[in-house]
Amino acid sequence: MEIIKKALFLLLFIGLGSTVFAQTKKLEVYPAIEADEAKTEETVLSKNSILNSSSSSFDSMSKNSFDSVSNDQVDSIANRLKIVETLIRNFKRAYDYRILTTKELELIVKNLQKNKLLQNKIVSTPEPEDVHADQTNSLAPMPPPAQE
Repeated sequence: MEIIKKALFLLLFIGLGSTVFAQTKKLEVYPAIEADEAKTEETVLSKNSILNSSSSSFDSMSKNSFDSVSNDQVDSIANRLKIVETLIRNFKRAYDYRILTTKELELIVKNLQKNKLLQNKIVSTPEPEDVHADQTNSLAPMPPPAQE
């Protein structure tokens, strides 16, 4: 009985801890599809308007943060993006790609591909017929008796 009380207390403690964590930590979720209101009107710029534009518009664009990519990282980042695209397009899955390593993402893709192949094999493989099955219990219609 004492063990049950301790287990219930532990579960209650874990539950309250996760509730407090959920209330204090808010995750920002961004939709993949932009709402129509977010779209801006397209404007056609003339050559003169581009040449006469002030540097303030460039300054506002440069405020968007980005990380520069060194030449030795280009291939590995491009490979990672292909893996992420495979997960999204082929398996309709999204993970926290900031936490998982490329090797972990590759392993997820391999496991999903194995599961998909296994499911396809199970669906497409007919069940073997039992050679020793009793013919009288068969659901197939019996052939008509031979006429003499």
